[in-house]
Amino acid sequence: MRSKKQYNGYNGNQFYWNEIDFVRQHLVTLFDVPANKMLVQNMEFGQNLTTSFDPKDFIKGLLFFEGRSFEYQFNDHFAKSVHTQYVLKIYNKSNQYEMPLNTLRFEVKTLKMQFQQKKIGIKTVADFSPTTMQRAFNFLEYLLNKVLYYDYTIRKKELSTKDKNHIKDLSNPRFWQNLKPNKRDGKKKLLQKIINNHSQNLKASLIKLLDENRVKFYRQSIS
Repeated sequence: MRSKKQYNGYNGNQFYWNEIDFVRQHLVTLFDVPANKMLVQNMEFGQNLTTSFDPKDFIKGLLFFEGRSFEYQFNDHFAKSVHTQYVLKIYNKSNQYEMPLNTLRFEVKTLKMQFQQKKIGIKTVADFSPTTMQRAFNFLEYLLNKVLYYDYTIRKKELSTKDKNHIKDLSNPRFWQNLKPNKRDGKKKLLQKIINNHSQNLKASLIKLLDENRVKFYRQSIS
């Protein structure tokens, strides 16, 4: 990906409520401004998911999200989907920082404060809480579920001749670009059925990892 010298920080660690609360209190002390007077703009929130597979195996299969194709950068280790109110980013964190474990980063950058407040409940620093962090987890999972991808672990030998012909189109981003919106739902269901029955289902494993991180975060918050 990018040269390491171009990075201003490191977000390869997992953060829990104690760390977030410490930073929140530190900002209040540092700037001598009440937490409810500090606005949060262009918030980025995401999760590092330690996978059993190379993150690029998932990233290379990204097809479509909310009516748009993905944009790729950095030798296809980084993908994003840009929208009016937010940017969805999916990238190979382990490649970025040469981490020893396979790590996929799933992240959202909000561009509009009203969107951020509506989806997460955060407008000011005072709004950070275990509850809003759980809402952030929920929103990340909602977005991940909406990501349309082709699973390159599909076992083609198991497919019927008809389905083999189908996946020639279903694996092509241009096919989805040219497909009329009212025709997409049926094709999505067909692709998902093939993934469910004939692959390792990489996205399902990512959702499971995200849920595990959510539970761990909650337990750390109440301990």
